[in-house]
Amino acid sequence: SADLLYRELSSGFNLLLPDVDAHGHVVLTQQMALLDLSRPGMTLESYQQAGYYLLHRALQRHEAQVNGIALVLDFRGFG
Repeated sequence: SADLLYRELSSGFNLLLPDVDAHGHVVLTQQMALLDLSRPGMTLESYQQAGYYLLHRALQRHEAQVNGIALVLDFRGFG
């Protein structure tokens, strides 16, 4: 549930944008610079769980079922 993933979801690493893109796709983003594994309890697995949670939420939207999903991976500032 979202409650169990609150820290990961509030980090901004994974985002489900509120609006569709110009082609009607539901947009999910990952901002790699916000991946912080030094925080207690924050693991790669927990970030992935948050991403899967948002993907599930995205797929519930009618627009995603009709037009698909766009995944934007932002690697600026990573590493």
